[in-house]
Amino acid sequence: MLQGTGEMTRCPGLASLFALSLLAPACTRSPGAVTAPLGAPSPPAAARPVPAALVWTSDDSDARETWTLDATGNVLARTAGIRLTARGKLWQWKQAQQTIETQACPLYDEHGGELPPGEPATPGTGVRATLERVDGGEIREIVAAEACEGAADVEQTVDLLATVGPYLFVRDATYVYSCGAHGGVGVSFSVWDAERGAAVWSSGDTEPRTFVEPDVSEQAHRRALADLGEDEDVTSFGDDGEIDVAPTELLPAFDGPRATLRVAMQFTAPSCYACSDGAWSSYSKSTAEPLSALPAALRPWTVAPAAVRAFLAAHPEVTLGGWSAATAS
Repeated sequence: MLQGTGEMTRCPGLASLFALSLLAPACTRSPGAVTAPLGAPSPPAAARPVPAALVWTSDDSDARETWTLDATGNVLARTAGIRLTARGKLWQWKQAQQTIETQACPLYDEHGGELPPGEPATPGTGVRATLERVDGGEIREIVAAEACEGAADVEQTVDLLATVGPYLFVRDATYVYSCGAHGGVGVSFSVWDAERGAAVWSSGDTEPRTFVEPDVSEQAHRRALADLGEDEDVTSFGDDGEIDVAPTELLPAFDGPRATLRVAMQFTAPSCYACSDGAWSSYSKSTAEPLSALPAALRPWTVAPAAVRAFLAAHPEVTLGGWSAATAS
């Protein structure tokens, strides 16, 4: 028996060996698969890469993609759209357009008499935004499609500005024209917590919430008063020299090679229609004031992990929109 093969091999006699040596320099085994010895350990299988982080990005065309990364920042998967993890599950941001019925403006002759109706009004566009489990287990409505009865034109847009872990920063803007001198834009904003399934901060809050510490918010408010108080387009709409300044948005940004999280609070004050700066609704001007400290709920995402930083260094052509820890689900 040969050592290490587990097979019996018949060896010829000396005479036969001499005769065979004239025909071939040595004995050789016939080609074929070699059977491992009984009980020998199998060779280790190649380890499967383990997902470490999800990153969503946008490019110059505002195309949005989600990248699944391993611990070193290598790309394991690339998916169109925005995905994030919350409550141990994988979620996807989705938007669906919906038609909004509109009404044509009345027509008048040169004497002020109303004319018969003209062409029907072009239907408006609303947007429904949802956060949906990739496995189909749950759908959460974040923004409902606008309903504007009697308007001649309605165009709604929804933008997911950024995500920080399970927190979504969502802007909802709607342009409405109702047959007046001009149309107008109305905007709302919220921070949505995918873990809780509820908004934790909103531009429409009548009572202050504690998502941003009151002293931090107040510091930013004082700076906004000073900045907007130097703008004549704003002060001319004040009352006895006092202007009405309200918080309207929280604006995250990821700075530098460490993708360090920064948050600014936008404040808005009334102004004239022509003076509107486009940062918020019509008839307003705004300023963004950096917060002196992050909201406590966002601090775990102050600095991106090594995998995200390595990915960003290798892909300077994209802009980071948010990241979250990967999950197997």
